[in-house]
Amino acid sequence: MNELKERVQVMQALRGQSVAPIVKLTSMPFNAKMGPKQRPRFEIIEWRSFGPSPAAMEGPKAPQIGKPVKEPTLAEELNDALPF
Repeated sequence: MNELKERVQVMQALRGQSVAPIVKLTSMPFNAKMGPKQRPRFEIIEWRSFGPSPAAMEGPKAPQIGKPVKEPTLAEELNDALPF
């Protein structure tokens, strides 16, 4: 859960507060006192920006909520770039 929270905070700091993840619920093993167990894990599928988008409501198909946002690069996350 902390991993998801941290990734959302980093993405919102880099791309703005209107960015949110689309997630898929999966499971992940962990060691408990009574042996291995499963715990929930939220896998991020993609990021969406929820700013105003009138084009999303046009057309006969179901509207797609938000617009896709690219993952931040490692240079953006570290605020460091090497000039070549």
